Order: sequence, then structure tokens, then C-alpha cells
Amino acid sequence: MKCVYCNKEMDSVVTAHEAKWGKYRLLLDGINLYKCPDCGRKVFSPEEAAMVQNLTKALAENLSGNKPDFLNILEVADILRVSKQTVYNMIRDGRINAFKCGREWRFRKEDILDSIEGNYNVAARGDTVSTKVPELVRELLGQK
Repeated sequence: MKCVYCNKEMDSVVTAHEAKWGKYRLLLDGINLYKCPDCGRKVFSPEEAAMVQNLTKALAENLSGNKPDFLNILEVADILRVSKQTVYNMIRDGRINAFKCGREWRFRKEDILDSIEGNYNVAARGDTVSTKVPELVRELLGQK
């Protein structure tokens, strides 16, 4: 594997990696990654990256008692890592479900998590069709 920064061949190493989540620090020992001998950049192997993501997801779910069941625009934008305007566009397009509480939009946490996992609403000619994306793609390609 070549380094994307300096284009040198990276070495495969086994090392410890520190992952942080809020006030917590998680030390993972025995992680396989690629390290550039020139610039020192580190890249996880795909398997290790998936494992680290699963660990942080489990930690986040464990700490989810800190989050309310309903979210506002800023919280949804933070979770999805998008701007507020993108969230408004997603509401208008029917990509995420929302409801008004007074003058503000509210979202069910489960709906947002479903949209992240791919079980979201797809806008189709102004109407909203609830389906899973892979099933829709298979149908459009004529495969079952």
C-alpha cells in the first residue's frame, strides 16, 4: 500500500491505538495497520477499521441514555455530519421523517439511525415511498 501523502510504500505493523470517545479513552492493542516510514501517517486495514467502528458504535449505544429520544435540527446535523440546510433539504425531499413542534422541527432518534443504516425514505415524484435502497435498486435493474 502506498502513502497518499508522500507516495512511499507503507509498512504493515502491529501496534497499539488509542481511541477517544468523550471523556473515555480506549486503548486497543494488537491493531494491524499500515505506517509510512517517511511521514509517519497511519492507515487501518479494512478489517481493523470495521472493528474500531463497531467498538465505538457499541460505546455510543451504551452511552445513549444521555441523548433524548427526540432530536432537534442541530443534533441531527451533528449526528449526520451535515449542515442545517442539508437537514432542511432532507426533510423537504422526504429522505428523513420529521414533525413540527411549535415552530421547530423534531426528529425521532430511531428514524435518524435508520437513515444512517440505509433504511430511509426515498422521494419519488413528490410522493414518499418507504423502502430499503438495495431492494429498490434491484427492482429498478429488474433483478429479484
